[in-house]
Amino acid sequence: MIVKGGSDRPAQPARKLISTVGDQLAKVGPRAPQLWLPPLDTAIPLASVLDETGLPARQLRWPLGEIDKPFQMRRDPLIFDATSAAGNVIIHGGPKSGKSTALQTFMLSAAALHSPRDVTFYCIDYGGGQLHALDGLAHVGSVASALEPERIRRTFGELEQLLAYRQRLFRDRGIASVSQLRALRDSDRTLDDGYGETFLIVDNLYAFSRDNTDQFNTRNPLLARLTELANAGLSYGIHVVITTPNWIEVPLAMRDSLGLRLELKLHDSADSNVRVPGALRRPAESVPHDQPGRGLTMQAEHFLFAASDAKTVDSVNANYPGAKAPAVRLLPADLAPGAIGPLYPGREQVVIGQREQDLAPVALDFSHNPLLMVLGDTGSGKTTLLRHIIRTVREHSTPDQVAFTVLDRRLHLVDEPLFPENEYTPNIDRITPAMLGLGALLEKRRPPAGLSPEELHSWVSRGVTAQRHYLIIDDVDQIPDAPAVSGPYIGQRPWNPITGLLAEARELGLRVIITARATGSGHILMTNPMLRRFHELQANTLMLSGSPQDGGASADIASSGCPQDAESCCPTTMFQRMYRPLIHSSVSMLLREGSTHDESQRRSGRSDRHQCGSGGAHRASGRRPRRGRTGDRCGRAPGGRSGVAGNRGGL
Repeated sequence: MIVKGGSDRPAQPARKLISTVGDQLAKVGPRAPQLWLPPLDTAIPLASVLDETGLPARQLRWPLGEIDKPFQMRRDPLIFDATSAAGNVIIHGGPKSGKSTALQTFMLSAAALHSPRDVTFYCIDYGGGQLHALDGLAHVGSVASALEPERIRRTFGELEQLLAYRQRLFRDRGIASVSQLRALRDSDRTLDDGYGETFLIVDNLYAFSRDNTDQFNTRNPLLARLTELANAGLSYGIHVVITTPNWIEVPLAMRDSLGLRLELKLHDSADSNVRVPGALRRPAESVPHDQPGRGLTMQAEHFLFAASDAKTVDSVNANYPGAKAPAVRLLPADLAPGAIGPLYPGREQVVIGQREQDLAPVALDFSHNPLLMVLGDTGSGKTTLLRHIIRTVREHSTPDQVAFTVLDRRLHLVDEPLFPENEYTPNIDRITPAMLGLGALLEKRRPPAGLSPEELHSWVSRGVTAQRHYLIIDDVDQIPDAPAVSGPYIGQRPWNPITGLLAEARELGLRVIITARATGSGHILMTNPMLRRFHELQANTLMLSGSPQDGGASADIASSGCPQDAESCCPTTMFQRMYRPLIHSSVSMLLREGSTHDESQRRSGRSDRHQCGSGGAHRASGRRPRRGRTGDRCGRAPGGRSGVAGNRGGL
């Protein structure tokens, strides 16, 4: 111990010369190369990867992680290039391998270097729900889960509309490539559609392909639309990024379009697509199972995805104030009649709602196809649709142009205003004479024999402007088809006078609209003569809520019915599937004021309208009953035959 100045200080051990000289020499002179870099065992923050790569903004290139190249004694950044042929990405990995986290890194890295005008994302999340953490990112237009089938369909609809728009734009403006579009968009704002480079993100393709299936479709019908976007979209700035636990689930038609393939840890290394010629072991066996985000490139190089933090969403959004990717538009829950323009855009054209594919108005053109069959279960909106059609046609027509015959056994349409001399029939025993009278009227519209060609041409020309007769039958499946067993129409079936004329309905001025229940419709379409004839003539068929298995021959695809909670949250909302010719299209129906009534009041008949045949159909308020032109109040012609009120014989 050394004593100095009255204080004790412990003695230090003697320092070796090599330690002293070595520390000094380490600070000067060239360093020896480090032969082996540390393994990819620790997480790599996304922020550090962005700083180290130093990629400029708005170049459509961003880092995803690092690639380990031990034989070159370096690590290279794993960079995605949206302008290259590898613009579509597939990430193949087993459970808990980091697929969803890799998608988060992909999106946040792009958002750090690009504005929402440059890059937009639309996500379909069948994974663990991690993509919903990025729903607030300004670059994200929509995140749809497996519980939101309508949002998923609308996502495909929006991207398909974008693809069609850009295809037309390339043709009309003479644009040769998407790179030329990017260059022109900066100087010409008219070319900016607001989307930029658009990415459709599908997390867990396996679960996606198994959803929305039935006995007619063993795989998701949307899978074909995803394949089309992957194959055709890359040339127009639309990209597809998918994850899958099983490579077999990727359709063969899609595989060649997936330019960038990244393989994470697999459940079974035998499923790996990475091969090394001459190697005794598969490279996938060397990927650690306890390190999510670790994987192999197709060149058997190990890589590690950068670790992103969803909490950085607010900081990223702060860089682009006021900017937001275009949102996915959904069908409105409550569609007012005036929300989509005119309800009667042309003669015999009735707008019934909005189409899900592009939110355009959907119109029924009775001059093109005069037959309409509506199938739906109780409460699905069949009667509401009939009300809308009756009111729209009546408001835009005159008694000389249009006449109605309404067969309404359950009195659901009892309050609908018809023209003064039209017929409303709730009684089953009045259906047969009404159909006989209507059939006789239509037969008079046929040209008589012996006319010259000039007279036939004049006859046809007069028929174009003749009165149109709308026959509306609510719940046709509830009306028995048995022949009459007594009375003046014994042996006569109710629909026989009409079914033979349906094939010529357009030429004869007949428009027929019928409704029936959807449950069991596959059987009813084959047994009910009216429904069977509609099916044979390929009538427009509107499928409301019901089981897809009950669609029968008209159910080419699964119907999309009312949401299970529709009655509780929005009792007047209907979603329908259209067939022939409005195929593969869901529709949000129009709602007319006063179109909903208490069900008990409907079924009670309200006692303010008496049934035809027992005093005539009229309101208790004093409204005059509807009368036939030459018969009694039920339109009964003299001699017991039924005349159809409000119709003119001949042309």
